[in-house]
Amino acid sequence: MRIWDDPWIPAGTTRRPRTPRGVVLLSKVAELIDPRTGTWDSQLIRDIFWEEDAANVLSIPVRVDREDFIAWHYDNKGLFGIPCA
Repeated sequence: MRIWDDPWIPAGTTRRPRTPRGVVLLSKVAELIDPRTGTWDSQLIRDIFWEEDAANVLSIPVRVDREDFIAWHYDNKGLFGIPCA
């Protein structure tokens, strides 16, 4: 998952960060996870994102015992479809 381009945050209509990228060099969601603990690097996330985005990211459970998977969210009519760019 790409931090700034993919819809991965469970909030808002775009499901992308509202925080501007600025000069942040990180590009993958996996880079936000502490490799030693397998959990979110909460300080890094709070340093990079606005408070609302940080809270939404930190609310996503990290499951080290499961493979990642892509899921779709329904639209405001309750339908699943291809997102428009």
